[in-house]
Amino acid sequence: MAASRSPRLRAVLRAGCGAAVLLALVSSCSGPSTESGEPAVLDTGIEPVPLDVAGPTYAAAVPGGLLVRAGDEERVLPEADQARWLPGGTAMVDRSRRSMSLELLDVATGDLAPEEPVRIRGFDLPGRSVTQVNLLDSLREPAVLTAYSPGLERLWSLDLPDTDNPDAAEVSELRRGYYNVAPTIDGVTFVQWHDSAEDYEGGDYGVARIEDGAVVEDVLLNERIVALYLAADGAGLLALRQAEGEPCGGCVVDQEVVEIDPATGEVARDYGMPEEYVEEWRVAAMDKVGDRVAVRFTETEWREDPKDPDDVAPVTVQRGTWVYDGAWSVVEGSEDELTWWQGEDRVVARPAPREGDARDGMQLFWLHDGVEERLPGDLESSVGPLYRTGSVAGQLLPP
Repeated sequence: MAASRSPRLRAVLRAGCGAAVLLALVSSCSGPSTESGEPAVLDTGIEPVPLDVAGPTYAAAVPGGLLVRAGDEERVLPEADQARWLPGGTAMVDRSRRSMSLELLDVATGDLAPEEPVRIRGFDLPGRSVTQVNLLDSLREPAVLTAYSPGLERLWSLDLPDTDNPDAAEVSELRRGYYNVAPTIDGVTFVQWHDSAEDYEGGDYGVARIEDGAVVEDVLLNERIVALYLAADGAGLLALRQAEGEPCGGCVVDQEVVEIDPATGEVARDYGMPEEYVEEWRVAAMDKVGDRVAVRFTETEWREDPKDPDDVAPVTVQRGTWVYDGAWSVVEGSEDELTWWQGEDRVVARPAPREGDARDGMQLFWLHDGVEERLPGDLESSVGPLYRTGSVAGQLLPP
C-alpha cells in the first residue's frame, strides 16, 4: 500500500551520551498510598495477560520488505509494509497495497491466517490489542466498530449511534464522529466520539462504553480526554487529558495523565505530570506495569537543515521515559535510547543520524544476558512512494 508519509522517527543524542546506558528504576513492593490510604496507582484487580514473547520480537523495514522476527525465527515479507504484535509473539501484518488488511503470521512456519484476510477501510491498523482486536470504520455513516478475537475470528459488529443532540434537528450536518483507537479491557471496549459540524461550535464529546457488542453508556462527557492508552498486558487503561479548556488537535497546551476505572468508565486516578514537564512535550507512548505508570515524552524542535542552511526542519527530541509510582522519576538513559522490555531482556533503539534520508536515523539492538547484539532493520523507512513502519513487542518497563 502506498501509504501517506508520516513524521520521521528521528531522535537527537544529548552531548556526552555513551553507547550503552543502564536503566535504574526504584520500586516498592507495596507501593505508596494516597492520603486516603488507597494505592497511589490504581489496582484494577484485572489479571495481566502474559506477553510470552521469545526475544528479540520485532518487525522492521529492510531492503527486501518487512522483516518479522520472533526469537530465533524470522521472515521477510516483500509485500508487507506494517505490523502489530499480539501476546504470544503473534504478528498482525498488512500485505495489501491498494487497501489495508490484517493477517496473522506464524513466524516459525511462515503460515498466514485466516484464509481470507480481514479488510480494513482507511489507512490505520488497530491500536494496541491484547484480548480483542477492534477495527473502527469511521468513514461509514453510521460509523461501525467490529470486534475480532486474537485469532481474527469475528465476534460482533456494531453500528455506533449518531448524536442525540437536539440541535441536530436544525443543524443538518451535525453528526457524532468516532475516532482514535478502541481499546478493550476486561471485556469492555471504549471509543471516543465528538458531536460536530462545520458551522457548529460547542458540540459535546465523550467516550462510548461498550459491552457485548452494545453501547451501555456514554462516559467522560466533556472531560477533556485527548487519547486512550491500553497497557501492554491489558490490565490498565490510561488516558491523556488536557489540563484545562476544550481539547484542540495539535494545540500546544498542558496535558496530564489519568487512569480510567474500566468498571465505571470514570477517572479513578490523576497522576498529573513530572515537575520538569512543559507544554511543548508530547506523549509518544504510555504503559502500566504492575503498580508503575510509564510515559515516554518527545519534543519537536526546528533546527537548521544540514543540507540546506537556509532551511529548517523539525527534529524529534527524546525527553525520556518517566515513571509514576507515587512520585515521578525519569528512567536513567531514556533520553538517549528507546526501550521495549521483553521479560528481563530488551530491544533498544539509539540515534544514528548518518544512516541516510530513506532511513529513520535509529539503530536497533538486542540486550540479553549481558550481551548486546545489533539488529537489522529500521522502524521507519521510505523509498519513493513506499513507506514501511515496524514495531517492537514489549513493555516500557521491566516486569
